[in-house]
Amino acid sequence: MSDFFRLWLMSDGVDGLQPRPSNSPEDPGPSQQKQRTLSKKTDYVIVKVPYHSPRTEKIIHRTNLALLRDRLNSHRSKKSVLIAECKHLREYFKTNTTEEDCNRILTAVNSSYQKIHKKQSESHSNKLNHLNRRNQEMIPSSSSVNHVVNLSSYNLSEAESSILNKELNFALSNPVTNLDLSCAAKAAASKLSDPQASEYRWRIRSMLEKSKPPKHNISPAEHKALHDLKTNPNIKILPADKGNCTIVLNTTDYQEKISDFLQNETYTEIHKDPTTKVENKIKKLLNKHKSLLPPSIYKKITPRHSKPPHLYGLPKVHKQDVPLRPIVSSIGSPCHALARFLCKTLTHLIGKMSSYVKNSRHFVDIIRNTSVDMHDTLVSFDVVSLFTNVPVDEALSIVRRKLEADNNISSSTQLSIESVMELLDICLKTTYFVFNNRLFQQNEGMAMGSPPFPSHQQHLHGIFRGTGLIYCQP
Repeated sequence: MSDFFRLWLMSDGVDGLQPRPSNSPEDPGPSQQKQRTLSKKTDYVIVKVPYHSPRTEKIIHRTNLALLRDRLNSHRSKKSVLIAECKHLREYFKTNTTEEDCNRILTAVNSSYQKIHKKQSESHSNKLNHLNRRNQEMIPSSSSVNHVVNLSSYNLSEAESSILNKELNFALSNPVTNLDLSCAAKAAASKLSDPQASEYRWRIRSMLEKSKPPKHNISPAEHKALHDLKTNPNIKILPADKGNCTIVLNTTDYQEKISDFLQNETYTEIHKDPTTKVENKIKKLLNKHKSLLPPSIYKKITPRHSKPPHLYGLPKVHKQDVPLRPIVSSIGSPCHALARFLCKTLTHLIGKMSSYVKNSRHFVDIIRNTSVDMHDTLVSFDVVSLFTNVPVDEALSIVRRKLEADNNISSSTQLSIESVMELLDICLKTTYFVFNNRLFQQNEGMAMGSPPFPSHQQHLHGIFRGTGLIYCQP
């Protein structure tokens, strides 16, 4: 998004703002930064914003509405003045001309007015129709785009399809009752002194009296359909692994695909939950390095009341038979907060690799000046089951060598290299998870889902490529 936006003035001129000339570039240059008065033909000004957020968009929208209201008020004032002048002229003609001449003059003025009014009305109508047609072409209606792929035996109703077409990240309005807010305010007021608490409660009460609850952004039929879908035990609703769509699967098909995947010798079922043991081990390690960690960080990464990681799958609708991509979600697990901390510590190493590509724009910049010969061939490599085939000990050795070669590690963390490796070791070797109330242990490789693993994927791709540890199967 550009750092500049157009502020539509819709008025005859505003002092102190800079107009954008018709022959100027989109972004104003240094020569255009001088403050000067807008001419009467200026439609908008270019204003630079320091950052972009939903709040800045609302501010811009409110500013444009305020200018539009000012223009309407200005036209109403001018209209009142013109009506008074017309009334004065009409009386003047009646007094200083004959009745026949007065009627002839008024008829000619009215005829001229009708012609101008008709021409302006047609121009405005054509402009409005053009804008409406362009908006319809640029913004497809939600009803014309189907984001739902139903692979189950369950027939979706029209309301169910409609609510699923809004996609899984659609935010439902959540009306909050005044009772909830009052209870929260009372709890906060109890921590204040009496005068402050009284003032605080009075302000909260005044705000609640003036507030209006948010309106529902789905219809009653969609609300009922959402409840029916959530309580239906026979279907699973999941996002696609690739592509912006929602997949509906039979629960039995989903569980069978996951169960078939777990039949691999890489996984072994265990009968005792190791969560408490892992949590205590991490606490012991963190306590050992407590002096090197800020108190806030130490408190944040210390696990408490953890739960086991859980396995789920995302459907690959772009492949035959729709296989599932297994993902282990470690949110809430003993290693999750520690893994996020280590991810920030190791991320700076990735950009120093020759094979590092930040995003698609970075890739375009890399190949922009690349010349391609007519005999060159584009080759794509697909790494199969990367994380479960990664040798963990080798990965740890690679990271250690990278850290030892880094002269700026002190700017990323106060921990020593040995401390980082101890904490990283327990994160990479904790690979148990739960599925369908059954515990499994991954015997080889790394689990997919913990924050440091994408960083290690970059490291492994770059270094394995140079050492020949990645091979191609014809």
